[in-house]
Order: sequence, then C-alpha cells, then structure tokens
Amino acid sequence: MIVRERKVSHRFNLPESLSQRLHMLTREPGSTQTQIVVDALVAFLDRGAGSEIDERYVIRLDRLNRQLNRIERRVDFISEALGLFIQHQLTAVAHEPPFEAATAHLGKRRYEAFLQLVWRRMSKTAREEASAPRDEEASADHSSQAVNRADLD
Repeated sequence: MIVRERKVSHRFNLPESLSQRLHMLTREPGSTQTQIVVDALVAFLDRGAGSEIDERYVIRLDRLNRQLNRIERRVDFISEALGLFIQHQLTAVAHEPPFEAATAHLGKRRYEAFLQLVWRRMSKTAREEASAPRDEEASADHSSQAVNRADLD
C-alpha cells in the first residue's frame, strides 16, 4: 500500500530573474518547477534554515571564549602569586618593630610611585589596543615585565 503525502497549495511571487533561472532548470525532461522548489526547500530546511549565520557566529564566539579562558588563567595566576607574596611578606615582617616615620614616609612615596607606574603602563596598553588591533600571539605580555627600581625611588 502506497501512502501519499497530502499536498498543500501555495501561491507566491518570485523575482523575474529567479523565475527565469527556475524556468531554465525545467528544460530537462522529468523536472518540474514544483519538484525543484520542493527539493531546494527541503535542502534548505535540512541544513538548519539559517545555520550559515550561526556557523559564522560560532567561530567568533569560540575565539572569544578562548581569549576569555586565557585571561581567566592569567588573572588566577596573578591572584595566586599576589596572595602568596602577601602571605610571605606578612610572615617575614611579623616580629619586626614598627617603622620609623621616615621609613614609613619613604615606603608611602615608593608605593605611590609604583601605582603611577602601573597606571602609566595600563594607560599605554589601553591606547595601543584602541589605536590598532594587535595579533594575540605577537602582543607583549605586560604582566611579565619587571618594575624599574628607578621609578620607585
């Protein structure tokens, strides 16, 4: 027993150029405009009916995801290193006498100079990124640069 699918009639208009192309395809014996349109529509819907756009965004989203993962690893590393450094410093100075006023003042000046140096480097990096997109692999890793002692004195 052959089961026939119920067919529904549709009426729509095609641009003239597309209609001419469709007509050219029906020159071959055994092909009809209806069958060509049905085959094309089935192929389009089987492909995902818009997955081309999704595929374009998937590539970009994958790249952004990899970049975010690298940033997250770097932030985790820096946080852990900073935590260990602070723990070491607090342990090392636990039994030392309090600083004299001159030493405290020098420490404050060095700390402010350090903050200014960090601010300048962050501003420079932000300006470079805004002016021209850089290649991920060729970009300098500013977190590995040593602090210049002359800037802190």
